[in-house]
Amino acid sequence: MALMPGMATSVTAAFHQQQLAAAILWICGDFWAVPILFVITRQAVSRDGSLFAVLERQSSRFFGATD
Repeated sequence: MALMPGMATSVTAAFHQQQLAAAILWICGDFWAVPILFVITRQAVSRDGSLFAVLERQSSRFFGATD
């Protein structure tokens, strides 16, 4: 396959481009993931009343009902 404009000419350059792309995706993922986690937590707390109630409800789903 012939090299096209913008393609890496060496393995080192290709690796550098891959690292740069991964860093951009990681940073952009943080921009939407952190606010979404905050919104989900707020909705769960407003539904159950407190953060402790949310944690208790979730732990009972994983470990069974504890009386």
